[in-house]
Amino acid sequence: MEYFSHIFGMFNSMLSDPWIIALIFGGSLSGLLVGVIPGLTATMALALLINVSYGMPLERAVAFLLSVYVGATSGGLCSAIMINIPRHSCRRRHRA
Repeated sequence: MEYFSHIFGMFNSMLSDPWIIALIFGGSLSGLLVGVIPGLTATMALALLINVSYGMPLERAVAFLLSVYVGATSGGLCSAIMINIPRHSCRRRHRA
């Protein structure tokens, strides 16, 4: 039980930091912008934006990169829905 209280205390301290909230919002927005562009994936978004996190403390950098990944994954859905094609090549159906 002590383990769960430690985890909840960690999340409480992270979400009470205004810088982390701003980085999550900015990372999600930049991930969405990269993900909407056809041909750019979530992995490429992380590769492009990892340089931003070099000077950050660990908690802020992880929150930023995680939000970039989630935003880029969600941004890839926009082009897939509008063009009616699958986003990733591994999700395409092959006809025999």
